[in-house]
Amino acid sequence: MDGFEPPHLLGDLSAKIRGVGQFALRAGTDDIIHVLSARERAVRNVLEQRLRPGDVFVDAGANIGFFSVIASNLVGESGQVIAFEMMPETAARLRHHFAINDLPSAKIFERALFDKDGETITATSSAQKFGQASVSPEFQAEPGRTIRHDVPTVRLDTALADIGDIALMKMDLEGAELGALLGAKDVLARCAAVIFENNSKDERVVGLLRSAGFSIRHLGGREHLAYRSEE
Repeated sequence: MDGFEPPHLLGDLSAKIRGVGQFALRAGTDDIIHVLSARERAVRNVLEQRLRPGDVFVDAGANIGFFSVIASNLVGESGQVIAFEMMPETAARLRHHFAINDLPSAKIFERALFDKDGETITATSSAQKFGQASVSPEFQAEPGRTIRHDVPTVRLDTALADIGDIALMKMDLEGAELGALLGAKDVLARCAAVIFENNSKDERVVGLLRSAGFSIRHLGGREHLAYRSEE
């Protein structure tokens, strides 16, 4: 919601979310809002409807891993979760959450998703709002409260070259979705569905997904689902 100021924790908090898992939340951050069970309920519903044991789930912009942990529970030991998180501090917290929830098969790429491999670009977030990091040049951090990291890039086609069919991909890149999709031609061809944000209402994102054979429906808020037209 535009203008919404998320709550910040005054101290570190260990939280056990019923039906999901354990999370170690950081003081002075918006971590708590990213583990609220009611948050983005439509996204969670799609995971629960589409993921089955043995499936592959890709979390592009995983943050601290709330949806990755949910997906890991759904796909089980025979499935696979592959998470991308470019911000170093958040990627470290994501690894910790995979460890304390006993998800050793979940894989993390600490890379920015882009249409070129091996470049270095600047990722930006507002201080305390680590769930709102982006490499989009249009991203606006709060004046005087900006955190920047130079991060390496990877294309989804490169990172997932050895992965077969993908049941579902969630893409939450704070306005950088187009660049990631331009590097995912092969991945999209073997992906059944994509949950994506379209913060800027960029018609190029919708057009690219439609040209790859997807239909689009609105889930609520900024979230949309791209799915195969024959479904």
